[in-house]
Amino acid sequence: MAGKKKFKIDEVIEAIEKGHTPKGASEVLDCHPDTIRNYAETNERVKRALLSERKDLVDMAKGGLRKHLQRNEAWAIAFTLKTLAKDEGFTERQEVTGKDGGDVIIRVVYDE
Repeated sequence: MAGKKKFKIDEVIEAIEKGHTPKGASEVLDCHPDTIRNYAETNERVKRALLSERKDLVDMAKGGLRKHLQRNEAWAIAFTLKTLAKDEGFTERQEVTGKDGGDVIIRVVYDE
């Protein structure tokens, strides 16, 4: 295909390190984000580079959450318990009922 850019693996990895995500790396290389994703599907080093950046983002998010927990912010406490302490009974449950706790009536309408 004419006009399709080919990048060296090291160029793609360097772009990932600068851009952190497929979108960011694609902006560094001036290509479509799917190009970066395609490289990751066919090259283990590129895949590992993307996974490494993702892990870094998750670590940053955990650090931010920790700061809010240390300030005893209710939303951070609730979020942490709901996501990390499910096995200790910290779960949410929703119940759907009809009017005044009655049955839910489902009506199916067919368009012809």
